[in-house]
Amino acid sequence: MFFLYLFFCFVFPVLWILYMLVSRRDMSRYLPLFLAAAVLSVVSVSVLRALTQPFFSEFVIYSGDTGAFLLHSFVQAGLLEEACKAVFFFLVLQRVFFSSRELYGIAESVAFFSAVLEGALFASLETLAALFYFPGAVFSRLFTANLLHILALLVSASGVFFGKRFPAGQALAVLAAVVLHGGYNLVLAYFAVPGALIYTLFLLLAVTVLWMKIFGRIYFSARKKMQAPGDAQQ
Repeated sequence: MFFLYLFFCFVFPVLWILYMLVSRRDMSRYLPLFLAAAVLSVVSVSVLRALTQPFFSEFVIYSGDTGAFLLHSFVQAGLLEEACKAVFFFLVLQRVFFSSRELYGIAESVAFFSAVLEGALFASLETLAALFYFPGAVFSRLFTANLLHILALLVSASGVFFGKRFPAGQALAVLAAVVLHGGYNLVLAYFAVPGALIYTLFLLLAVTVLWMKIFGRIYFSARKKMQAPGDAQQ
């Protein structure tokens, strides 16, 4: 039974890696960087939680149940996790593109594949840790918490596109991911797994539409640039 749980812990990142190796070899060369970002983000979250736990514990004493709950939802979980994931995500992009990161459309493609893999592996490692305490939670996390980590990082990753349009685009994208992550924790606490599942499915729909619009704008912009020289000659 343990190995079945272990399989479901890592099913998302393994399937994504296989897809990249088979169908997107242009992205598969970045796999070591994507994997390193996921592992380092998990390690950094663990270290930061250990270092900040005394402050959180003291704050809980004075804030009461509501304050403690909001602190955990939006800071201990939302802010720490999404900020650490975003930091290593953007470091990967800088390592890939260096000064050519502004290339229109290419950065977004790498950002999308990187965000999915880093988010999936982050969630898998988190679920693996929970496996030793709550084995049955693996199945409930599979389409709630695991999927949430992927979607939240995809929201942060959209800052690669929006950051080119206005200076605060990247920061606002990460902030949106923090809010969405904190909102998930609230829904899970008040409406249990069914509520978290509905919340995650709505988020899946919204993020899908978001990235379809991003890639759609890139596609139409590229077509306009290709047609412009011909139009000028006419």
